[in-house]
Amino acid sequence: MKCPRLEINLEKIRKNASLVKNICGSQNIEVVGITKGFCAFLPIARAYYKGGIKKFGDSRLLNLRRLTEGGIPGEKYLIRIPMLSEVSDVIKWADVSLNSEIET
Repeated sequence: MKCPRLEINLEKIRKNASLVKNICGSQNIEVVGITKGFCAFLPIARAYYKGGIKKFGDSRLLNLRRLTEGGIPGEKYLIRIPMLSEVSDVIKWADVSLNSEIET
């Protein structure tokens, strides 16, 4: 019996990222590639970057750290309200933090 297998076509991901970026760019919309769905898996993040995505967002600081330490250039967005205990990590790993309250 064969085990399930997941194959990731990085070239298709790159092409799709490029297509989305170009469509959005034609309407003056900037794209932030959300990496949460694949836990900032570096080969996929690189495919996004090669496709023209230069901003990355995630709800997990660990994933933003993974992108930075993995050499993925570009702005990093924390896309959730951070806890006060995370402030130093937010400053270290995120270029932008989306907040809805003054206290956070």
